[in-house]
Amino acid sequence: GTTAVVLNVTAIKPAAAGAVLAYPCGARRPASQSLDSVAGRSVTTMVIARLGAGGAVCMYSSTPTDLVVDLNGTFQPTSGQAFHAVTPVRLLDTQPTTTLLAANSVQQVQVIGAGRAPSGATAATLTVHAIAAASDGVVKVYPCTTGAPTTPSLTAPKGVTVGNQVIVSPDLLGKVCVWVSTRMDVVVVLDGWFGRGATALYHPLDRKSTRLNSSHGYISYAVFCLKK
Repeated sequence: GTTAVVLNVTAIKPAAAGAVLAYPCGARRPASQSLDSVAGRSVTTMVIARLGAGGAVCMYSSTPTDLVVDLNGTFQPTSGQAFHAVTPVRLLDTQPTTTLLAANSVQQVQVIGAGRAPSGATAATLTVHAIAAASDGVVKVYPCTTGAPTTPSLTAPKGVTVGNQVIVSPDLLGKVCVWVSTRMDVVVVLDGWFGRGATALYHPLDRKSTRLNSSHGYISYAVFCLKK
């Protein structure tokens, strides 16, 4: 009964800069990329993709690369949770401190509570930024009571600021844990939540992604408003 899936897609040290596209197998390949791959660097992004022929998602890369695809969740017409988007709320920012987070350290982040997701939330959509990593590493975001998973939520190249969106279920205390493999700063922002009280339902496009806006060149202080 699954119609769409939530994937974490990682392009691992591509031979050249390029693009990775995720789309329903059997459909025409879209013009819009899911991930911009960077030569010699591992890059991760979250992708919500509609399933195609045989319940499959096809992955296309414009340049030679290794790919890792992790399944994080599913959308079904008869079960699941509704979604509620919020004005972004910054839950964690380690930058004001004078030192980077230690390697192999864990930060507990309160997701449910006043000014955050409500008590009925079963999962949260977070944007996670890894900043100024001391060496190539990864970030893992997970319910604090389950222990860190084997798959990363975000790859963190040395000295570069990168971000990714993560959908994760808080533990019974309303917290998620953020583990870093190397020294870095981390920012975590709440974008929305799933669960009781939410009313928005996800509807995947049948054939292709739709490019809402494209701008090339230099932009300063630009705001794009996307209408239904």
